[in-house]
Amino acid sequence: MWVSRLLRSETEKQFVYISDEIDVTKTIITKLNDSGKEIESARSELSDIVEGLAAVSEENAAATEECLASVENRRLNCYNWKVQQKNR
Repeated sequence: MWVSRLLRSETEKQFVYISDEIDVTKTIITKLNDSGKEIESARSELSDIVEGLAAVSEENAAATEECLASVENRRLNCYNWKVQQKNR
């Protein structure tokens, strides 16, 4: 009789231990899921920032091209004016 109680007691202890470890595992899984969500949110924000920077970069490149074209046009106009002045 005492042996069966002892075995039952040890078995109960093992089940309690396993149950506690399952709870610890659930907590860890929840924390990992939360961390994954935070990482995904940060990745999304970073992606938006990079897209914005790429758009600004493209706008700057277009503005630079326009500026260079304007400078080149003015340079040609000045050159042509000088040539006309010499030919007079």
